[in-house]
Amino acid sequence: MHYYQLTIEVSSADALALLMADLDGLPVETVHYPQGEEGRVAEAYIPENLYREMTEQDFPLAGSLGEVRWTTTWVEHQNWNALWESNFEPLEVDDTLLIRAPFHAPPIPGRFAYEIIMEPKMAFGTGHHATTYLMCRWLLERDLTGKTVLDMGCGTAVLALVAKYRGASFVEGVDIDPWAIDNAKEIVRDNGFSEIPLWVGDGQWIQSQSLEGKRFDILLANIQRNILIQDMLIYASVLSPSGRLVVSGFFTEDQSVIQTEAVRCGLQWAGSEIKDKWCRMEFLQPGT
Repeated sequence: MHYYQLTIEVSSADALALLMADLDGLPVETVHYPQGEEGRVAEAYIPENLYREMTEQDFPLAGSLGEVRWTTTWVEHQNWNALWESNFEPLEVDDTLLIRAPFHAPPIPGRFAYEIIMEPKMAFGTGHHATTYLMCRWLLERDLTGKTVLDMGCGTAVLALVAKYRGASFVEGVDIDPWAIDNAKEIVRDNGFSEIPLWVGDGQWIQSQSLEGKRFDILLANIQRNILIQDMLIYASVLSPSGRLVVSGFFTEDQSVIQTEAVRCGLQWAGSEIKDKWCRMEFLQPGT
C-alpha cells in the first residue's frame, strides 16, 4: 500500500505533545519523530485510500499553542516495521511494567511483573507520553481486585490492560476513533485479554450506560482538557459510591479549572501527580 507523508512542524515540544492527540483523531497508521518526542517535527503516514487534504482545523490542540505548518509527500510502500523499530523503544514504568513491540527482545524472566506487547501503529497511547505514564503508575500502585473499570478515550487500551493485570473483575474501553478501537482490539487479543469489550463512542455512550444503571468503581479518562470539562458530569454519573475518577491529558496550569468543574459535579479532589508539565488528578465520588 502507498501512503501520504505529512511532515508537520510545530512551535515547541509542548505543541508536539498536543499534536500527538490531534493525530490520534486522523487515519494515521504510523508516526515518526525524527528529532525525538522533545523536538518539533512529526512525520505522519496516512494510507493513500484514506488521505484527504488537511486544514488547520485538523490540528486544534497543537494550533492552540502556536503555528502548525506541514508539507505533503506521496511515498511508496516501505518496510514500516523497520521505521517503527527505529522510533519505538521499550518503556519501563517503575520497574514493574514493560511496554514493548514484538520486534524487541523479551526481558529476562521475572524482571517485570507485567508486560504489554504492541505494534506501535499509533504514537499516542504506547505509554511513552507523560500522561499515559502517569495513568499507568496510578494503576500499578493499587490493588484493583474485584473492581469495575471504564477506560474512556482508551486509545491503544494500555490502561485497560494494566487494570486487568491489577485484578479488575470487569474492564471495558471506549474511544471516539474507530481506527483506535480496531488497533486496541488487536492489542488486547494479542495480550490474552480478548474478553475486554471495546466500543466506538463518546460522552453520549457513557450517558447511555448511566441510563441503563451501569456503574464503575474506577473511570480512567486520559483526554484533552476541554473534553474532560465538557463530560465531567457524565463521568460522575456512572461512578459507584466511593468510586474514583482519574483524569489526565492536560498541563499543570489547567489543574484549577479541572478541579473546579469536578467539585461542581459533586466530586472530591483526592490527589495529583505531575510529569514533564503534564498532570494527573484523582477525584472521589462521595459514598452513600
